[in-house]
Amino acid sequence: MNVKILNKRQEAKLNSFDLLIEYFDENPLIVNENAAFKAAVEEVKPLIAEVKAKAPESAAVTEGITTGKRNLKDAVVNKTAAIGGSIYAFAAKNGNDEMKAAVSFTKTELKTLKDGELALRCQALHDLALANRAELEPFGVTTAKLTELQTAIDNYAQSVPKPRAAITSRSVLKAEIKQLFVRLDSIFDEQLDKLVENFTETHPSFAANYRAKRKIIDPRRNKKKNGENPIVSPPT
Repeated sequence: MNVKILNKRQEAKLNSFDLLIEYFDENPLIVNENAAFKAAVEEVKPLIAEVKAKAPESAAVTEGITTGKRNLKDAVVNKTAAIGGSIYAFAAKNGNDEMKAAVSFTKTELKTLKDGELALRCQALHDLALANRAELEPFGVTTAKLTELQTAIDNYAQSVPKPRAAITSRSVLKAEIKQLFVRLDSIFDEQLDKLVENFTETHPSFAANYRAKRKIIDPRRNKKKNGENPIVSPPT
């Protein structure tokens, strides 16, 4: 599962920034001619690197924990259903309708339960089996299987709060990324876009290419309308 961290506007900006950094690196002699321009370029490089580092980090936080929780849920459901089937068979053989009713559920029904409800339902079944372990042993309910089920229940119950915590962590990272873009926009808008004018006469191609690469295709208006070209955001 891919977790989207950067919005489309941020992705478009990052693509533009990458093109510009690559262009600066290809023209170090020109960049170095203006100390302020060079300093601004050196300032944005680590900020761009930080955005790239935080985006996959933020995605991995939720993705990894969600996958882990799903695996733990499958384990507890499968073990509960297996023991539940043995209890049902025992109850049917002995005409115990109350016990049959207590374990009358399917895997699908277990999977649709909310986190807290699932843990409680599985624990109730475990406790029922434990209380009747001697009678259930011929039906395949062993001490080892009950121990495995209890471990699965405990592991699943402990995993329940983690996705919520991961979402909170992802929100924090997204806020940090947003602030990085604010800083990048400020440096480009208020420094580099202004300082590039110094190269208009001495290095016109450099200045022209800078402006071309600086343009950001607006993803919200990227589709051609009425035969018009996609609207772009030019540098200020």
